[in-house]
Amino acid sequence: MPAVPALDPTVRAQISDLSTQLPALWSSGRLTTAHQKELLRALIRRVVVTRPQPDTVEATIVWVSGAASRLTLHPPLARAAALSDCWTSTTSAADAD
Repeated sequence: MPAVPALDPTVRAQISDLSTQLPALWSSGRLTTAHQKELLRALIRRVVVTRPQPDTVEATIVWVSGAASRLTLHPPLARAAALSDCWTSTTSAADAD
């Protein structure tokens, strides 16, 4: 495996500064939807969505850092037939549009 190149200290400081300002920038309205999508694609390695139970959806976001964020949802069911629509999907951030 090739060695991981070290970040220039200036670039590391810029990234660190951006990480503290990102929430404010995101909510400011200055980023277009296209910019937000590109930013997320750069930060997310993959998203894994599973349906462990008919009324439960679990999503795991795997970030490029290796950290993972998990979310469990209980979506409303429009009809009893929806219970049979169990699915599992794995999508990389590059595949999502």
